[in-house]
Amino acid sequence: MTDAQMKKLLSEMRELHKLRTEEAAKQTKEILSEMRELHKLTAEALQAIINHQNSAPSGGGATKGTWKSD
Repeated sequence: MTDAQMKKLLSEMRELHKLRTEEAAKQTKEILSEMRELHKLTAEALQAIINHQNSAPSGGGATKGTWKSD
């Protein structure tokens, strides 16, 4: 392999590495964005559960004493 061929191959390898790195960075950003959205939705769901528990009557509410075992 000549020196010129080696330089050309090295240049092509660098370009390929650059493209792969850019694609990996793009995919990482997309994944992080999805993770942020899931985190937000999870926090909202947990807050809704907490709010519901705080607003529910204590002591079992309407079902207290209505269940009988067989």
